[in-house]
Order: sequence, then C-alpha cells, then structure tokens
Amino acid sequence: MQSGGEPYFTGFVRDLTEHQQTQARLQELQSELVHVSPLTAMGEMASALAHEINQPLAAISNYMKARGDFAPAAPIRTRRRSRAHWTAPRNRSRARARSSGACATSFPAASPKSGSKACPS
Repeated sequence: MQSGGEPYFTGFVRDLTEHQQTQARLQELQSELVHVSPLTAMGEMASALAHEINQPLAAISNYMKARGDFAPAAPIRTRRRSRAHWTAPRNRSRARARSSGACATSFPAASPKSGSKACPS
C-alpha cells in the first residue's frame, strides 16, 4: 500500500512458541506410546493366559472340595502287600474245592501207579 507516495506495510505478529511446544510434547507422548504399547499387549496376553490356566484349576479344586463333603477319600496304603496277600484268594478257592470233592487246579489226575492224590493237600 502506499500513503502519500510512500509505501507502508501492515503486519500481524503471532507468537507460535506455545503451538510449537504443544507439538513437541505431542510428538514425545506418541513416541512413548509406541514403546509402551507392546508392553501393554504382553500384559494383556499374560493376564489371559493366567485366567485360562487358573480357571480349570479352580474348577477342579471346587469339585474336590464339594466331593470331600459327601464322599471322603479312601486312605492311601503305603505298605507293600506280602505274597500271602496275593495268594490267599487262590488258597481259599483250593480249600473250597477240596471240601466239595473237586480239584481247583487244572492239572490232570495223577496215575494210579504213583499213588498220589489228584488234589494235593
């Protein structure tokens, strides 16, 4: 523009310092978010995994507690059973067979020459 033959200028001054500081802070927060985001995702995955493991274990525990109220567990036997324990049923069946006159074994009867009985005592 000109006024009286001399040029003059009209200008507006705007302070951009605050805007630049805000932009710098925004950039800083975004870069921090990029670093924190994978950690957050990992934490969420760990939490989900812990739930998936603990939920069935809690169900089993609750089931066992409820079962314990109605049917107590049988005592655990810690001693080894002797050979007599395992052969006792066989001996009882042989004794019954002898008393009934039948032989509990599947061996053929002894020959009359040997003079032995078919069911040994």
